[in-house]
Amino acid sequence: MSPGSVADLGPNQSGYYDSGADLVVWTTHFTQYVIYTEASQTASTVAGGITSIPAPAPGATSLTSPTVPSGFTITIATSSNTGVVATNGTITPPAAATTVNLVFTVTDTSDDTTANTSSIAVIVPAAPINNTSGGGNREILLAIDKHEMMRRPLGVR
Repeated sequence: MSPGSVADLGPNQSGYYDSGADLVVWTTHFTQYVIYTEASQTASTVAGGITSIPAPAPGATSLTSPTVPSGFTITIATSSNTGVVATNGTITPPAAATTVNLVFTVTDTSDDTTANTSSIAVIVPAAPINNTSGGGNREILLAIDKHEMMRRPLGVR
């Protein structure tokens, strides 16, 4: 190719010529650039990504909130049963396993914008039976054991 201009080249073409001891290369296939800006997270995108949370362990007295990225906070906005899961995250273990629907509020601390999650169902397990309290359940279990022993023939344990 003779000396000219890169404007003479079509898309994805290249050319070269010797200029003394130098090699001059013209190309168009390296001149196409993609410029983008990384999408930043918002309270809405973070809240939209939270669709479930793990069930608390039996006997747990506080809910573990979902984790959110740095620069965001999360709180419980509503609870369908505040007697089991309060909006401050305190759990009062129920007598039987109970499903509680929670909505969380995500706050972007850089601009104080907020967004709510969808309602998320959480199964809170029943309170464990306390057999070491010295009363109640322990006495019932001992009475059952004593009754079973009385029904067995002598010498059989």
